Amino acid sequence: YYYQLDYYEEDSLLDLDNEDSLLDSDEEDSLLDLDIGDSLLDLDDEDQLLDLDIGDSLLDLDIGE
Repeated sequence: YYYQLDYYEEDSLLDLDNEDSLLDSDEEDSLLDLDIGDSLLDLDDEDQLLDLDIGDSLLDLDIGE
């Protein structure tokens, strides 16, 4: 009874499910790194808006030529 309570609560739930699976894999790696850092800021905001829409289309084609 003491071994089952100590192994199930401390090792199985807190260490694997709560700390390793939720915080490290799902919340920190999937949401912050891929969705905000790589997909939104790097591709949509910096590369697509600034480089293509403002830098190439407006300044180079409309004003320069």
